[in-house]
Amino acid sequence: TWRASLELFIKDVLAHEGTLPALLDSPVVYTNDAMSMYGMSASGPSFVRNELDGVQRRGLLTQPGFLAFKAMPDGSSPVRRRIFVMDKLMCETPAPPPAAFTPPTPTTTTTTRERFAAHSQNAGCKACHQFIDPIGFTFEHFDGMGAWRDTENGQPIDSSGGVVASNDGSLVQPVADINGLSALLAKSPMVHACVSKEVFRFALGRPLTEQDSCTLARLGDGFYKSGGDFRALMRAIVQTEAFRTNLNPEMTP
Repeated sequence: TWRASLELFIKDVLAHEGTLPALLDSPVVYTNDAMSMYGMSASGPSFVRNELDGVQRRGLLTQPGFLAFKAMPDGSSPVRRRIFVMDKLMCETPAPPPAAFTPPTPTTTTTTRERFAAHSQNAGCKACHQFIDPIGFTFEHFDGMGAWRDTENGQPIDSSGGVVASNDGSLVQPVADINGLSALLAKSPMVHACVSKEVFRFALGRPLTEQDSCTLARLGDGFYKSGGDFRALMRAIVQTEAFRTNLNPEMTP
């Protein structure tokens, strides 16, 4: 159900606006009767298109399917959610955790944010987590199922955060929640370049190499200048030599 809802959302964006900003900002959510926990009614198994007011949910990063997939069985996961943002939207993948890393154990008295904040004071964790946790904390209004919450274990939710360090200086600023972060990401040239890179890699069906760097630069620049138009990006990709020849550059004479 979650996957179908997420796929319908993506298809909806591509069929209408068709842009990266819309993917990160659209207030549309598809639900059926198995998704009543999200506060949107549906009379049966068929999915219904809900166009919300955008106050709580806007775009891909607030879709129930995404939030539930990037969570843990026992609750929300600031780590898994922020890794997606940093890896797939910013192309600034954080360093892997130490081999001995274990997530803080859930409790019935503290919030997820409090547990991770305390955990990250550990000398071996703080150096990285002081920069990466503020992204993950912006998701905290959504529980492990992706349902909205104002409190956790009787404590009010604090979803403030933001980007503390990035190669794109325009992203480095505080935000109140994930909607604020999504708005920043939607305007970033670096995010457009990162997404175009992911689409290009998928279209080629192979890992990217250093020989693709010039093509990637052109695609990213064109995608940003087009307003994040996915149709324009796909047209540009199919015109590249790499796509037309579909050769692995490492094997080219």
